[in-house]
Amino acid sequence: MSLSERQENILAFIREFGEEHGFPPTIREIGKAVGISSTSVVKYNLERLEEKGKLERSDEISRGLRLKDGVPVIEEARTAARLRIIPKLGLISAGVPIPAAGQQDNPFSSDTLDLPEDLVPAGGELYALQVKGDSMIDALVNDGDWVIIRPQNTAQPRDMVVAWIKDREETTLKHYFPEGEMVRLQPANPAYQPIPVPANQLEIQGKVVAVFRQMAAHRLRFDYTRPMIRLPRAFYERDAATVARALLGQHLARVLDNQRLGGLICETEAYGGADDQASHAYRRTPRSAIMYGPPGYAYVYFIYGMHFCLNAVTEADGHPGAVLIRAIAPVEGIAIMLGRRGRLSERSDRGLTDGPGKLCQALGITRAQNGIDLTASAELSIESGAAVADDQVEITPRIGVRGDELARRRLWRFVWRG
Repeated sequence: MSLSERQENILAFIREFGEEHGFPPTIREIGKAVGISSTSVVKYNLERLEEKGKLERSDEISRGLRLKDGVPVIEEARTAARLRIIPKLGLISAGVPIPAAGQQDNPFSSDTLDLPEDLVPAGGELYALQVKGDSMIDALVNDGDWVIIRPQNTAQPRDMVVAWIKDREETTLKHYFPEGEMVRLQPANPAYQPIPVPANQLEIQGKVVAVFRQMAAHRLRFDYTRPMIRLPRAFYERDAATVARALLGQHLARVLDNQRLGGLICETEAYGGADDQASHAYRRTPRSAIMYGPPGYAYVYFIYGMHFCLNAVTEADGHPGAVLIRAIAPVEGIAIMLGRRGRLSERSDRGLTDGPGKLCQALGITRAQNGIDLTASAELSIESGAAVADDQVEITPRIGVRGDELARRRLWRFVWRG
C-alpha cells in the first residue's frame, strides 16, 4: 500500500530519532518534527501506518512504537537506555493555590518524562507536575520547571511538599512548617507571604525529590539529596583551554549574607601566559601575578571603571593561566540576584547573569573576593554540577580581545548552547 508524503516523513523521523537516541519519539515530538500541531492527526497517521504494516504501536505507554524494519521496541530501548518513565499528572502552583492535579484538565494527558535512571531517586512510585509561578525560586524551583513527586501523606519540617488545602479545595507547592494546631506553608521568595492553614485542613499529597528545568535548550536537573562537592585543586591544574571547557555545567556558588546564590556555568574564555597577547599575564604585573599560581584561586579585576570580572586560576604553579567566567544559568537565590541587579519587580531571570559584569553584580563579587581559594572557601566556590556533551558546546574566538592575530583568532571561548 502506498504512503502519503506526510506518512513517509513520519516514518523517516521515527527511524532517525531511534538511531540517534536509542528509543522512539513521543507523539508530540513526531508532530513538531513534521509540522503537525494536532496530536490526534499524528495518531491518525500512526494508525494508518500500522494498518499498512509499517510499524507496531502500544497506546498504553508513551513512546510505544516499533518500526517493522528494526527500531527497538520501547521496553527494550528503555532497558538499554536505562530510562525511568514518570507520568505527567498536571500543574502545581508556586504562588496562589490552584485545583489539585486530579481536579484540573491535564494538558499533558498520557505524556511522560522519560529520564535516565541515575537522575531519579530509586524505588517507589513517582509522578511529575509542572510548576506555575515563582514563589519557590530561592529553593531552585522556577516557573515552568518539572517537580518530581514521591506520593506520601507525611513530611518533615522544611520539606517541600504538594499541600492540599481541604476547605479551599486547592493545592500549592511550599515548604512545610508544622506549628501546633497550625501549619505554615512557607514560600521561598521574599515577594510572597506565608500561607497559614489549620492543621486539620491540610493534607500532604507528596514530597518533592527532584526538579528538572528546560532552560535555553539545556535540561538542568537538581537533586535535593545530592551534596554539593567543591571541585578539587587538581581540576584547575591543567591548561586553561581544557579547564574552560570542563567548567561548563559546573555550579558557581556564592554565599552572601548567609544566603546561597549561584548557577551553572554556561560560558567561559581561556587565557594563557607569555604566548597569549590577549592575556593579562602576557606581561607579569602586580595585578596579574595571581595568574602564575597556584591554581584554583579566584582572580577578580575591574574594567571600564564599572564592572568586575571573575576568573579561576589554572595551570601548574608558576605557569600563568586563567579562565574568565562569562555567564551562568541562575539556579539559587534568584530573587536576591534580581534585587542586586535592580530587577526585583521582574519575574524572569532572562539576561540576569549572561555577562561577566552582570554575574559579578548579581553575586556580589568585587575585589574583596580576589585571591579566594575556590577549593576551600565557604564564601565563593565552584562545585560539581551537570555533564555537558560535546554536541552542546559552541567554540569560538574570544570576544573583544586585543593583541596579535593569533590572540584574536584562538578558539578559546566555550558556550553551552544545548
